[in-house]
Amino acid sequence: MLAHEQKTIETQIECYHCGLKCPDDSVALGSKFFCCTGCRAVYQFLKENALDDYYKHTVTPGARPEQKDASRFEFLDDPAIVQRLLDFSDDTSGRVTLRIPQIHCTSCVWLLENLYRVRPGILMSSVNFVRKELTVVFDPRTVTLRQLVELLARIGYEPELNLGSLHEKPQKNPNRSLYIKIGVAGFAFGNIMLLSLPEYLGDVSEGGMALMFQLLSLALALPVLFYSASDYFRSAFSGLRQGVVSIDVPIVIGMLVLIARSIYEILYGTGVGYLDSFTGLTLFLLVGKLFQRKTYDRLSFD
Repeated sequence: MLAHEQKTIETQIECYHCGLKCPDDSVALGSKFFCCTGCRAVYQFLKENALDDYYKHTVTPGARPEQKDASRFEFLDDPAIVQRLLDFSDDTSGRVTLRIPQIHCTSCVWLLENLYRVRPGILMSSVNFVRKELTVVFDPRTVTLRQLVELLARIGYEPELNLGSLHEKPQKNPNRSLYIKIGVAGFAFGNIMLLSLPEYLGDVSEGGMALMFQLLSLALALPVLFYSASDYFRSAFSGLRQGVVSIDVPIVIGMLVLIARSIYEILYGTGVGYLDSFTGLTLFLLVGKLFQRKTYDRLSFD
């Protein structure tokens, strides 16, 4: 009975580095226990390089290093492959961006951004937590790309290096389309405000000049309607098809009322419409969406 209880207690010991359950207490260093010799080696490596503050940020923050043959990185000795992996390189510096799936907490960020303290030749490193990417600037005269990758693998942050992905086009910024829509809406809003300036000042020209300004404003508003505001229309119609009234439905109704009323007043000569209000509403909604995405990214990191 006592032997059974002792075995149960032993199996509940957590690895000081990665937090996994230790099968026994055979792999230890002082009062600290580890699940494998790999975790113990990483701990010793960090302690020898005065990086043991890594464990103060989060309890058991480490990623467990996999026991693999170091020769698997021999392909990084090929200059042609190295040049395809690097973002930039010259005689004195190189820049590489590596995807590291093991990034999961602030301790990971702290350690990876302090690599310059571990290996001479690493000039700077920064982490994109949301995309789990590490960008490193290094001196190729002091440290090679293979040595950098081997260092990351040794401390449990082996990057994903898929040679097949070298032929793929880099992923576009997910916010690129939103930036373009904001640009189109901002351009239209600014120009419509300028064309409407005589109306604001009460200096309304009679005849063809006033009508020309109004038609130009309408022409500028159409790309905003069909392109910049398209996401709101798609979201509203998709929700209605499923029997759901989302917040985009009243937004779309407001946009349609503004644009329809403006077209009616311009064509029948009863007014100048509300094209400035329509384009301004669309612009500020899109800017709000951009800030929302940025906030979600920041909250994910926090």
